[in-house]
Amino acid sequence: MTTGGADADAGLRGLVVRTARQVSLMLVVLAPLLCVMSVMTGEAELRTTVRYAAVVETAFAAIYLLARGRFALRWPDWLLFAGTLVAMGGVIFSPVHERLAHKPYAMVAPMAAFTFAVMAPVRPALAYGLAGSASVMYACALWFAPHPHAVNG
Repeated sequence: MTTGGADADAGLRGLVVRTARQVSLMLVVLAPLLCVMSVMTGEAELRTTVRYAAVVETAFAAIYLLARGRFALRWPDWLLFAGTLVAMGGVIFSPVHERLAHKPYAMVAPMAAFTFAVMAPVRPALAYGLAGSASVMYACALWFAPHPHAVNG
């Protein structure tokens, strides 16, 4: 967490715990709704969306459950990190399950590391880890679903 007095740290830790709990709830609720909308609009196939949603929603559900227990009281910054990482990965890999050759959100998702670094009162190492993870996930997404206009080596 951050430096300061014991009361300030306790208040800040409580804020991070509440934030981790609320964010995890939002992710558990929103992810399936977004997948349903992708299928209903014809943007994605049902088979690939179910596979994609199973991975993403399982991770969000695990984060949600961890946020309700002692883990959140002890490591709330890690829960925020994990939630941001899974959300970012879900967006980066979303074109893999959709019928789109290009999705602007997937290109913007690596910016989540910067938002996380600015808004979350956590150790800088977590923000750097998130940025590194974003780079790796983005490279993997390009490998799994290369853009048709990409230049091949």
